[in-house]
Amino acid sequence: MYNKNEITSLIQHLIDQVATEAAGRLISTVEEHLETKIANALKGHKLLVDSDELAKQLMVSKSTVVKLRKQGLPTIRIGDSVRFDPEAVKQFIINKNKSLHYGDNK
Repeated sequence: MYNKNEITSLIQHLIDQVATEAAGRLISTVEEHLETKIANALKGHKLLVDSDELAKQLMVSKSTVVKLRKQGLPTIRIGDSVRFDPEAVKQFIINKNKSLHYGDNK
């Protein structure tokens, strides 16, 4: 028969084992996700784009990109360079169009 201290110690040991395994799985999942993102970036799926590339993708002038920045287009600064996350830009445009659309209905 186990006494109370032995049971507590055994339970704590099991909790530690489960926590260690869960942390290992979480780290592994995050690493796999990052590896996939990096692999996609290397295949031509850019994680970030500059103003010229964004203008090209949106089929607008670079001055339009500057105007959008003044209206709150999200940017990422890396040193002196300004970059854009294509997904954040997409969401910004969707939200901007929704606000313009709902503004017309007032």
